[in-house]
Amino acid sequence: MSSGELEAAWCDLKGWYSTVNNCLPKPYFETMAKKTWEREELYVVRPMNKEHFKIKDRKPEDSEIREV
Repeated sequence: MSSGELEAAWCDLKGWYSTVNNCLPKPYFETMAKKTWEREELYVVRPMNKEHFKIKDRKPEDSEIREV
């Protein structure tokens, strides 16, 4: 801390705390808000720009499998 690198000192302190107490420090509100937003984004329904196609109800031919 005497060198003025407070962020590095804070990271060292968090690492020491988690090893001594065998637990992780509590996350910041900003971190939790970002993670919540990221998880909510996973479940947003977005329209797909795909054409509909018919699915054939039979065993695919060898040429069709090779094409895929």
